[in-house]
Amino acid sequence: MSPQNLLLEELTSPEVKRALQDGYTTIVVAVGAVEQHGPHLPLLVDAVRGDRLALEVARRLGDALVAPTIRVGCS
Repeated sequence: MSPQNLLLEELTSPEVKRALQDGYTTIVVAVGAVEQHGPHLPLLVDAVRGDRLALEVARRLGDALVAPTIRVGCS
């Protein structure tokens, strides 16, 4: 049985335990910058892209959960 939600931070501890028992043995951790991209975009563009990429990687792997994206820098 796979978890409905692959985002580790949104799971309860019993759901994490169940996912581990079901073979979810990989954690995907993305890193995304918080920096300027001009006046038309928010600073977190890279971090949001990291969120989406990590989720897609976890889906394709099939046995992975997604940790919160590590947001680095600020310009």
